Amino acid sequence: MSTFPATNEPALAASMRVLRAETQLGELLQAFPSLSQKSLADASTLTDTERRELLDLPMADEEAENIRQAGSLGRDELLAKAARQVHDLTERELVLLRDRFWSPATMAELDAICDGFGASSEDSWDWIRRAREPAYLLHEKEAFAAAAAEHNRRDWSSREQERRQAADVARPSAPDWMRRLEAELEQRQGDYWGFVCLFDGEAQQMDPVRLDRFMRRVEGALRQTMLHTGARNLIDQRWRLQFFNAPITANAPAVEDPAGGEEGDDGAALREAFHALLQDPSGFQYPGRASDAGPSCIYPGLLTNTFLVANRTCIDSVLHPAGWLDDMRLLAFEADFPPPPPHGRTSQAGYKGWMWVRLAQLVHHFYEARCRPRPDQIVPMHELWQAAQQSKNHAFVCLDPDQAKNWTTSTGLSGPLPGSSLE
Repeated sequence: MSTFPATNEPALAASMRVLRAETQLGELLQAFPSLSQKSLADASTLTDTERRELLDLPMADEEAENIRQAGSLGRDELLAKAARQVHDLTERELVLLRDRFWSPATMAELDAICDGFGASSEDSWDWIRRAREPAYLLHEKEAFAAAAAEHNRRDWSSREQERRQAADVARPSAPDWMRRLEAELEQRQGDYWGFVCLFDGEAQQMDPVRLDRFMRRVEGALRQTMLHTGARNLIDQRWRLQFFNAPITANAPAVEDPAGGEEGDDGAALREAFHALLQDPSGFQYPGRASDAGPSCIYPGLLTNTFLVANRTCIDSVLHPAGWLDDMRLLAFEADFPPPPPHGRTSQAGYKGWMWVRLAQLVHHFYEARCRPRPDQIVPMHELWQAAQQSKNHAFVCLDPDQAKNWTTSTGLSGPLPGSSLE
C-alpha cells in the first residue's frame, strides 16, 4: 500500500471521534499510518482502542450504552440480525447501526462530515477503506452497510407514500393535460418534463452573479406558478429547466421589435447549437461558470420540438426591480424551422421560427400546447406566435383571445392578482 497521503486530512477531520473530541486531529493524523500498517499486516494485533480509532467507532462504554438504549439485543446479536435480516430491525436499531454505534449526529456535525467528504479525493477514501477493511469484526462491515441502505430505502418509501397521498388530493382539480402527463411519467420513471434553455453569446458576457440570480429567480417563479396551476404534488417534482451556454457567437435575433426581428433572421445558429447539444452535451458549459464542464447528459423527457433562449432582454425582465411576474419572459424557438408541410415558412407572415413566452406559461398553457399525445395534436408554433400578438410584450399567454390580453402587477409576494391568467 502506498504512503499515507496528506490529502487524507479532511476525511479524518470529519471523523466522529475528532468531531466529538474523543481524539485530537493531530494525534489521529500521526497515528493513522501506523494503525493502517498494523491492520494490513495483522489486524488481530490491534488493541480495542486502536481498532476503534482506525474504524472511527465510539469507545466501548459509550457504545454499550447506545446499544442498551436501542433495545434488548447485544452487540453481536444486533450485528448478525442486520447482516442477515436487516428488514426486521426496529427503527432505533437501524439508526444505531447506520451511525456505526454513535448517537445521532447534530446538524453541525453533519455539515462538517459533508464538508469532509467534499474536500477529500476518491483516492483518499480508497486508501482509508483499504486500511480499515481487515480491522472489521464478524458482521460489522456488512451490518453497517446494510443498515445505511435499509434506512435510505425506508426514508424513500415514506416520502414516496406522502407524495402519492398529496397527489391523490391534487389530482381531481388538476387540468386534464397534467393528469395525462402524470400518468405518462408514472410509466416512465426515469423521465422528466421541461425545457432546455440556452444562454446566447451576449448574455454570457454578463456578470456571472447576475446570471446565477436570474436562474434562481426563474426556478423560484416557476415553482410558485405550479402552486396555482394544479401541478404541485402532481408533476412538479419531475419538472426540469436545464441551462446551457450556446456557442459564444450564437446570439438571439434582434428583438427590439417584440413582434418580430430583422427580416429573415430565424436564429439559425442557436437552432444548430440545440441540435448539436441533443447529440452530445459534453461540449457545452453551464452558464456563468466558464470553468465548469458541461453535464454528461440531458434529462430524458425534456421537449425536443421546442427550446428556450435567454438573452439580455429576458434576464432584465426577470430581474427587474418591480418583480412583475407578467412581464417576465423568455424566447421560445421552434427546433425544426421551417417545419415540414403543411406548416411551412410561409404559413404565417411575420413568424420567423421564434417567439416570446410569458415565464409562467412555460409550465402551463405553452407547455401544454407543445406537448400533446400525438404529433398532429401539437399546436404549431406559428399559431402560438399569432395568439401572442394580442398580449403585452407579445409574450404568449394562451390561445383564448380574451385571456391573452390579461396582464397584472402580480409579484412573488402577492401571488396571482384578480385578472391574472393564473387566478
